Parts: sequence; structure tokens; C-alpha cells
Amino acid sequence: MALAWAVSKIISYEIYMIINLLRSLTLFMIVFFPFQALAALKVSEVAGSIPRDLSKGYFDISVTIDDILPTDASPTSSEKSIAQRLKMYLTKVDDDEPIPYAAVGTSKLGFYFTEIQNAVLTTNDSKNKTAVFYIRIYAQDAATGLSNLITKEAANQATMNITYDGGNGKQDLDNPYAILRKVGVAKTAPTEVVVEATHLSLVASWPFADSISYQGAADSAPSGAIAVAIDNGSVTSLPAKVYNTDPTLEVDTTCTFTPMSSDAGACISCGSNEGTSYLNFEELQKTSGVTATRVTAGEALMSGLSKDKQYAVFVYYEPDGLTRSTCQLAQPTVNYSLTEYNGGSDAKQGDPRCFVATAAYGNGNDIQVKSLRWFRDEFLLRYVPNGPNLVEWYYKNSPPVAEAVKSSSWLRLAVRTALWPLVALSETMQSLSVSDSELNSNKKT
Repeated sequence: MALAWAVSKIISYEIYMIINLLRSLTLFMIVFFPFQALAALKVSEVAGSIPRDLSKGYFDISVTIDDILPTDASPTSSEKSIAQRLKMYLTKVDDDEPIPYAAVGTSKLGFYFTEIQNAVLTTNDSKNKTAVFYIRIYAQDAATGLSNLITKEAANQATMNITYDGGNGKQDLDNPYAILRKVGVAKTAPTEVVVEATHLSLVASWPFADSISYQGAADSAPSGAIAVAIDNGSVTSLPAKVYNTDPTLEVDTTCTFTPMSSDAGACISCGSNEGTSYLNFEELQKTSGVTATRVTAGEALMSGLSKDKQYAVFVYYEPDGLTRSTCQLAQPTVNYSLTEYNGGSDAKQGDPRCFVATAAYGNGNDIQVKSLRWFRDEFLLRYVPNGPNLVEWYYKNSPPVAEAVKSSSWLRLAVRTALWPLVALSETMQSLSVSDSELNSNKKT
């Protein structure tokens, strides 16, 4: 009883100090940093590839645009998405007419594009936005469109010019870009994969390889990666294909999923086709109990999962990886991001988690941030009478402060210093494993 009373007093003082710090930092930012930096739009990356099987009729790319003004980071009343500001040209088809957005059956080019998912927006050091667009470019004639495109190029690639129309002007980006057709399949599996649980979601992250081994082609960078989460109790088989140098001759097969009983290990077996077959991504997406996500960087968010189920998670490189990372068993939590706590949809890739703490420590997976997250979820939200109200206030008011902290080294140091006692307290509580009965006893008094 005495321990619980002492803990509650220390927590109250720490919360009081943190709230005052947040208020002071907010005032500081309003007074001294009222304007956003104006910088030239630029592209930092275009990634993706044309599939081996041209009859798929589409190819996926990601386009990263830096320094979009914060005031220009949302769609206007006449736009469905800011992706409509992308002007992409297939130079060998028509270098004056951009590929239209979601114009099924109406494009004189014979191509149109849509978004695979919403653009992921983050804040960069200039306090502007970096947007990553995940784009799928379709040939209206699915049977021959990509083949004709490759023929026009006289090479296994599509050459593109990209322009972005933004609030700080129309910007012709560093063009052209060659989107290559991968003729082999990936033989190397991702390593050092870390799986983190968040609100009804799992996040897999790993060092994205600069170069991997291929079957049927020279070593080169992977075109992307697929992250998969499988319901550990309801799935028995997964759709796959047996690799052939001619993708039109590949035959369908299945690989067996064995439910996991330990935290990590092998969970997929393709029998006699092991090492010569790959999981069929398009069919995986249709398989009940399976969530599959395609990315072009070393992080993937698998959302819409159940907090009451365990999932086997693994990753493989594209194109059509013949090997997979070690399976890891993980279970989503009921932690909240800002949009979720305020009634929004599930988390999106790139959302901040513990805003100010993440900005101060520079990484949402930092051990101190994890400790603060434990304190929020296991103590503040569960046992402090006004804890949920305090968390809600924090989520509503801390993002501007987090933006300021992220861009200032001395503010990061100041916040880490201010949070240190709370981190120490959280770690002490975890090590002592304060019992539910004692905490509930304190709550009643």
C-alpha cells in the first residue's frame, strides 16, 4: 500500500513537470518558429520493377517526393488524392501526355495509374513533408500492353519522366527514370527482421539489402519485398508457383504452413519444390487468415489484425523470392496512435507512436521509448483515474511539440533529460513487477 502511494505521488509530479514542459515548448515554437521552411521540391527515390510475367498487365513503383509544404499536404476539394499531382510520362509512348489517374478505359495512352495505398507522409529536417507514393500503372490491354511497352523500349525497361505540381511550384524532377524488368528471381532472404506489435497491427523492419543473389540473373538490388502475417491457428496451405525461366510456363503449387509453437523458427515448407518455388503474392492477398503487404523499403505495416490472435510473420524479397526469412510469432496489442485514439482508422505506415518521446530518442523502437509506452499502456491507461483523459490531451497537443523536438538537437537533449526520471520509474516498476492487486488497491483508495 505504501509503495503504491509513493509511486502515485512520484508519477503525479512527473506528469505535472512534463505537461509544463510541453506547454513551454509549444509557446516557444509559436513565438520563434511561426513559419515553415520553403524549399524546392525534389525526388529522393523511384523504386520498383516491371514483372517477369508481362501478362499481369501492370507494374508497381514507389515515388518519394521531398519538401512538400505542410499546408499543401492534403487533397484540395477537387482532388481525391495528392497523388493526382504526380505527372508521370512513359517517354517511349508519349512524352507530352501524362499517364491519367484512375482513368479506366479512357486513356489514349493505353495506360492509367492508381494508388496501392495512401501516400505515407513524414516530416523532414526542413519541417516540410516527405511523401512516399505507392503507385500501380496498368496497361488497358492487360494481355499485350506491357509487352508492347517493352518492345518500344528495345530493352527490358520502361523509361519515365516525373513531375510534381505542388504549392511551392511545378517541379521537373531529376529525369528520366528507368524502371527495369527483372528477368530472374530473388534467392536471398531478408535477415535481422524485427517484428513489433502495435494497435491491431504488426510492424516488420529489417536492413534492406543493396544487392542480393538471383536465380537466372546477375546479382542486383531487390525490386521490393513482401511481408506476410499468417493467423497461427487457421491456415494450413499457401498458394505458390514453381519457378521457370519462362513465367508463362510456371505451374501452380502449394506450400504447407505449420503453426508455430515457439517464438521463432521455420513455418513454411514447399516439399519437393523447396528452393524452386515462390509464394504467389496476388493469391496470398485473397487467402483467408493471411495479410500480405508489398513494400520497397525495409519496413512493412500489417494492419487490420486481431488482438486475440497470434501471427507467424516472415518476409521475402522480390521479384518472386525463392527463400524467406525466419518466421516469428507475434501478437498485436491495443496501443493507440493519435488518429486511432481520436476515432480514426487503423494505423498507417509512418504514423508516430509516442510522439515527443520518439522525436527525442529518434527511434520508436528505442528501449526508452518502449519503456514509456509500457508505462502508458500498463499503468497510466489502466490504473490512474484520469489516465485516459491525460493520454487523450497528450495526443491532441503533443504533435507540434514533437515536430519541434525532432528538428532541434538541443530540444531533443532537453526532452530526454526531462523524461529520464519517468523512464527510470517505468523500468523500476517493470523490474519489480508491481502486482495488479496492489495497483487495484491503490486505485480504490
